Amino acid sequence: MVDEAHKKYGKLVRIQPHHVSVADPDAIPIIYGHGNGFLKSEYYDAFVSIQRGLFNTRDRAEHTRKRKTVAHTFSAKSIGQFEQYMHHNLEMLCTQWDKLSDLAHGKYAEIDSLNWFNYTAFDIIGDLAFGAPFGMLEKGRDIAEVQLSPDAKPTYAPAIEVLNRRGEVSGTLGCYPSIKPYAKYLPDPFFSSEYRPVYRECSDHAR
Repeated sequence: MVDEAHKKYGKLVRIQPHHVSVADPDAIPIIYGHGNGFLKSEYYDAFVSIQRGLFNTRDRAEHTRKRKTVAHTFSAKSIGQFEQYMHHNLEMLCTQWDKLSDLAHGKYAEIDSLNWFNYTAFDIIGDLAFGAPFGMLEKGRDIAEVQLSPDAKPTYAPAIEVLNRRGEVSGTLGCYPSIKPYAKYLPDPFFSSEYRPVYRECSDHAR
């Protein structure tokens, strides 16, 4: 185990010929800081879907260009403008929890707060990126409307579930990214299920 190796050998452990594991929080800005000279490994190739984004771009010039494009979004002024959208969704979260508390009739209401925090994050992202929340907080469910074309019948997908599953699969494939093109043919459903669409008819979830 990597953790055991660090306990035995220290903060820096070579676990593969081209892989050094670092267990030191002070090394984070040194390794991941912009302009430090380090390049991302082929691990990030597993996270590429259609085109490379800022997160999985490995080419330095391309990364610099993409970074400049979005840099203004994360300025102090821009972040301050996010507050109204965040506040609205946080109010919805509190309203929903108040309703659950009322339904408990004076007893404790049992909830999975992680699910609700995910709903909040997605609705805030929807507000900021698309001008309206996905409605997860309002429905209290992991559900997002999907239209495969402008005229297509709406379908619904569990967006949080899909992204979490994709992250787990990509993280695993990142350890050996060259097998990504063949992953859908592997007999293990952990890999093959990632390549099956997860859409549900609106009649099941529109209510």
